[in-house]
Amino acid sequence: MDVVDYIGSRKKGEKVVIVVERNGEKHTFKIEPATIRIRPTLLNLQTQLFESKKVFLAVVVSDVRTTFDMKPEVYESWTQGVRNDLQSDMESFYLKTCGANKNFGIVDRSRTKAILEEFRLNQTGLVSDTMRVKIGEMTGATHLLDISFARFRTAAGYHDDVNVRLIDIGSGAVLAVDQMRFIRTRK
Repeated sequence: MDVVDYIGSRKKGEKVVIVVERNGEKHTFKIEPATIRIRPTLLNLQTQLFESKKVFLAVVVSDVRTTFDMKPEVYESWTQGVRNDLQSDMESFYLKTCGANKNFGIVDRSRTKAILEEFRLNQTGLVSDTMRVKIGEMTGATHLLDISFARFRTAAGYHDDVNVRLIDIGSGAVLAVDQMRFIRTRK
């Protein structure tokens, strides 16, 4: 039986005994497997890095929406806060997971922001082919991480939907998509 099949056949919470022989000595480990969800965007980037491809990532939050009623000045402040948080969180996540690879880098946020302001992307919520190519030309980015965020009111509170698309800047192909939902309940 293959190790993956063996571990996969165990029930939740069941410990697995693994014996590893190293330098003629047997080492026994008792572990409890855990299920983790791997982001398709991360898997795609790591595959490219494993193949020694260069990845220079531009992170863009192109759309932030809510179903909550807000005064225009509150809405503007809220959307800017969400944009900043999402961009920081995504940059940190990809730096932590891919940053040790010499073929990986992230475009400086201020360079990307200047381009977005020039094209008013923050207002339109669209990443057009022209915008994608311009980001690549002006920043040297090979890939674009395009993030959209929506907050919806529910009977129990609200939920946040975050959609992330990994786009190859040269071809415009969407390489991977992450869809995440965070449910918030009133206390």
